Amino acid sequence: MNAEAAVTVRDLVQAHLATLRERNAQSERAKTLLAAAPMRSWPTRIAAEPTLQSEGGVRYVLERARAELYRDARIGLRIVNAVLALPLTDVVLRGRALRLRATALLFQDKLKQAHTAIALAQEVLATDSAGAIELLHARLFAAYLKSQSGNTDVMLEMRVIAKAFAAHGDARGALQARMMEANVLFERGDFLRALRVNQDAARIGETLKDEQQQALSLANAGQCAERLANIAHDAGDTLRARTYADEALSYLASAKTRYAKLHMDAESQRVVWAMAAIAKQRGNLAEARDQLLGVRAEFLERGMYRTAAFVGLELLELLIITKRTDLAASWYEEIEHAFAQSAMPPYVQAAFARVRTAVAERSIDTSLLATVRAEIERFEEAA
Repeated sequence: MNAEAAVTVRDLVQAHLATLRERNAQSERAKTLLAAAPMRSWPTRIAAEPTLQSEGGVRYVLERARAELYRDARIGLRIVNAVLALPLTDVVLRGRALRLRATALLFQDKLKQAHTAIALAQEVLATDSAGAIELLHARLFAAYLKSQSGNTDVMLEMRVIAKAFAAHGDARGALQARMMEANVLFERGDFLRALRVNQDAARIGETLKDEQQQALSLANAGQCAERLANIAHDAGDTLRARTYADEALSYLASAKTRYAKLHMDAESQRVVWAMAAIAKQRGNLAEARDQLLGVRAEFLERGMYRTAAFVGLELLELLIITKRTDLAASWYEEIEHAFAQSAMPPYVQAAFARVRTAVAERSIDTSLLATVRAEIERFEEAA
């Protein structure tokens, strides 16, 4: 290398380091500016503060928005939308914001809009090689959305993406791919394999000191163990059912503690929902009902109406399993009242009309509840 070339390389390196230092300084200024501001006020501040519109400022805001999605998806979505309203020229940041928008929409059960957002994210990121890693994250999320829409034939695609993350040296990306693989296994009903993958993911999360991913993996492991406990219980294997139930409670309690530390309130409700399933299996009707009522109220408050409807169905299923259908009329009346007080979508209320009729005729059973659930899911898929 001649002297002139050496000077050029040195100048390029110094310029790159200067850019990184300035970006980090922008992030720190954004952090200081927003330190005492409630997150509800962030969208307005983003539109008005030049510091928050800088590259470093946007990076900081999006990282915080990602965490906020697990606490309150509505606030997280407003923050992300405020970022997307800026004239973003950075492909990576725009693609990341679109991916986070898709995540928020999924958390609110808006699958159609989530598909649209993640498709646009991939389109944006594919225009610049600088977006390669972020594109892998978008592709992974798109694959997961396919599974949520009923297409579970995405395992190979997820494994290819995981290998691509590993090739780029992105351990956290590979961990996310592993966790999404576990989610698809769970949705297929392969709870034992899903449990093992989540156990592995929790260990990796601990190694990477990624508390959020570790908490999610532990919660998922708990839900897998809870399903295995149900299967054993239905098969009459009392010892195995209790063993899996105890394992599930251990994982769920550990996840709940981490969620509380991270203020991941929406995810905490899913943990309580799984704990209610264990209480139901053990015949603790009052405990299970109290837990499910609390979870449903939280989901309604967060605008997660489809999920709240499924909790409502589980409340009624609890009566059937425990042979207390004499309470069905009063419990259904309470459910209908709660739905009427919220903005429950008309298609959910129409599906629940079947339940109203069955309760009146004293013919409610688990097959009817399964039919109602399927009708709600079919509406989402058609949308």
